[in-house]
Parts: sequence; structure tokens; C-alpha cells
Amino acid sequence: TKSAEATWLKCLEMNPGVAGPYAGMAQIYVASGRDEKAVSLLEQAISKQIVSAELLVALGNAHENLGQLDKAQEILSSAAEQFPENGAAYLSLGRTQVQLRDYAGAEQNLEKAIELEGESEAALFSLSTALVRQRKKEAATDVRDRLQAIRKQGTAGENEGFQGIYNSAFLDIAHRIMLAAASVAENHGDLIEAEKLVRRAVRLDPDRLKSYMSLSSIFRAKNDLPAALEVHKILLEKQPENPLNAINLASIAMQVGQTSLAEESLQDAVNRDRSNLMAKTALAKFRLAAGEFAACRDLAAEIVEQVPSAEAYFLLAAAYDGAGQAEAAKAAMTRAQQLDPNHPMLGEASTPDASQP
Repeated sequence: TKSAEATWLKCLEMNPGVAGPYAGMAQIYVASGRDEKAVSLLEQAISKQIVSAELLVALGNAHENLGQLDKAQEILSSAAEQFPENGAAYLSLGRTQVQLRDYAGAEQNLEKAIELEGESEAALFSLSTALVRQRKKEAATDVRDRLQAIRKQGTAGENEGFQGIYNSAFLDIAHRIMLAAASVAENHGDLIEAEKLVRRAVRLDPDRLKSYMSLSSIFRAKNDLPAALEVHKILLEKQPENPLNAINLASIAMQVGQTSLAEESLQDAVNRDRSNLMAKTALAKFRLAAGEFAACRDLAAEIVEQVPSAEAYFLLAAAYDGAGQAEAAKAAMTRAQQLDPNHPMLGEASTPDASQP
């Protein structure tokens, strides 16, 4: 730990304008119980307008550890708002809200964390507490069962002892440090070193999905989309229940000309959970772009039934328009205008192209 601390201090001296070293150093401070030092360091970074998801989450966690829950909630809410695809922000926010007795808010944010990064012991434990406090007994029982299943999958289970706990904590710190160092290298354009560090993190713990997202980022920065595609295949295999994995895979598959793979991944995501709007909307836009207007129309009709938003009606209008159903398209546009009269898409002269994200 002392060696890692010295390394990050050196990184801070060399790269005072980059978020990674601040987050890495703060994580070491938090892990060693020096939360006040972490807060001071991270606030110094923010005062210099250096901000990242990891930095804000680390700052929120440090305030939480100090018992400053209102401040922690404020910072973590900001992190979730600024970085809506960062599962760690929602997890920390939900855990803090449980302590503040905002159980409904905690439930919503913990579910979002699970949606983004999959089930974890920490997320399920806090979610179970939030559900119990709201007297949602059946849902809480289901979550506890899932929590027990995850715990049983552990190599040492309930009896792993002090050494096992120590090794697990050390593994977590080492993994975070490697990813933070890789982020610094990537920000400075050293993609070869960044890739080496992330691959080490993957070898250290092949089940941490964040490593694969970092590896994908590096491959995309190198314009090596086929390699990025292979990474997203692994992500989807490891966490098929998260629709974002299917959507990300489909996006890259489209860029490399593998439209059949894109279609298959999106259709599988919809088949897995027909109620999931994210996957259904992505598939509908794929159908629209492919000129499959009837299929897009059917999906868009389901979407507006679930969530009658202006965006959903724009999509439905585009499908009707493509299918030559002008009156139906006009009615859908009228409904969108009623729902959101000031929506920027209403400034378009013609039916909006809802296939664009």
C-alpha cells in the first residue's frame, strides 16, 4: 500500500490536471481509513474543475464514511446525474439513502445500479433493506434469495475467515489501482500501456465487468473495432440480463458491418425481458433504420402503451410515416406535441427521424 501511495503521489505531481491520480490516491486514503484526507484531496481536484465519475463517487463515499450523509447524498446525486451510466454512483447513492431512510429513492437507485452493472452482494444487501423498510415482503424475500445464491457462489462462503477477507479487500484495492492507472495512461495517449494495465486487471479478477468496459474504451480509441466487438461479446455472455450489454454490442456490430449480429443481440434482449424499454426502443430504431416499418410500428406501439412519452410517439410517427400511413403519423405527432409542446424535435419541418439516437 505504501508503494502504491508513493506511485499515486508521483502521478499527481506529474499529472495535476488529470482526474485518475486523484481518484486513485483517494481510494487508498479511504481504504486505509483516512477519509478526511480523501475529502481534502478530492475537493482540491474539483476546485480545479477536474471531475470524473470515479472522483465524485470516491468523494461521496468518503463523506458517507465520515457520517456526513446529506453531503454524501448531494455529491452522489450529482455523480449519477452527470454520469448516468456509472453503476457505482447509483450503488453508493442508494446505500446512502438507506441510511437517510429514503427507502423509495434507495430502491430506485439500487435497481438502477443492478441494471447497469449486474447483481452484487453490496447492491442486493442494501436493496433488501430498502424493501423490508417499505414492507415489500415478497420482493425483499426474492432479493434475499438472490443474495444467498451469490454468497454460495463464493469460494470460501460464510467461513472464509480473516485471511480470505483480507485477500478480498487487497484484491479490490489492487484492481481499482490498476484501472485508475490505465485511465491515466489512456488520457495521456499511451494506449499500449493502458491496455497492458487493464489486461492485468482482467487476469487479477476476470469477473469484474468494469475491466472489460475499460478494455473496450481503449480498443475504440485505437480504432480497433473488431477487438472491441469481441470484448462486448464477453460482456454479454457474462451478464446477459443487462440490456446495455446487448445495445453496446449491437452498436459496434453495426459499425463493423455485422448487422445480423446486431439484430440478434437486440432481439435476444427483448425476448429475455419484453417489458424492458431500453432494449425494445433500440430494436425499434434498428427496424426503422433497416426500413422494416411494420416491425418498428408494432414495437413502438408497445412502447407508447408502456410509457406514453413524446419520444415514444415520435418513434411511432416515424414508423407510420415510413409505412405510408400519413394520417396515423400525423396523429402520433399531435399526441407528442400535446405531451411536450416545447420538445426540440417539434421544430423539424417533417416527421422526425427517430432512428437517430
